[in-house]
Amino acid sequence: MKNSNLTDYPTATSTGARRFVDKVAIVVGASANVGRALAELLAQEGARVVVHYNSDSKRGQAEEVVAAVKAYGSDAIAFQADLTRPEQATQLFDAAIAKFGKVDILINTAGKIIRKPLADFTESEFDDLFNVNAKAAFFLLKEASQKIADHGRILSFVTTMVAAFAPTYAGYAGSKAPLEHFSKSLAKELGSRGVTVNCIAPGPLDT
Repeated sequence: MKNSNLTDYPTATSTGARRFVDKVAIVVGASANVGRALAELLAQEGARVVVHYNSDSKRGQAEEVVAAVKAYGSDAIAFQADLTRPEQATQLFDAAIAKFGKVDILINTAGKIIRKPLADFTESEFDDLFNVNAKAAFFLLKEASQKIADHGRILSFVTTMVAAFAPTYAGYAGSKAPLEHFSKSLAKELGSRGVTVNCIAPGPLDT
């Protein structure tokens, strides 16, 4: 089943109201695919956006997203970070606050998938998956817990495969599953500040 395009949802253009004026959003993995779509959608609604990208090869795409955000009348910066290194998660948040003064929204769309039978996994492949899908996510949530504004929003992308068991998905789904538990615990920790922490588990995406 093909997902609806994000542009199908009500926006400032269709409603006359910009819902995220004065909000600052970090979108992790924003140089392409659903991350880019969300960055542009937030911009349409008035948010200023920190466009995260992982590697030099994505720099050009990230700058295109920054240009698209500015075309909607908002502001943005691109920021490169290898989020498997916790100190770079710190740098990402610090750059956002240095530029825009605060962070109201964190959306993490980053992830890595390796599909193969469990018996065929190498230790290196296991480490790669858990570093991106679990470790990086954990330390992003840690930074957000300390630096996101009161009444902020934290949203992480997981996968339907954490519930729909299938062969060849053990590594991917297993490395994404901890993020649900991280999020549930953090929601309890931050609830008194009015901060919500949620996961979304999409099916296959037409990227």
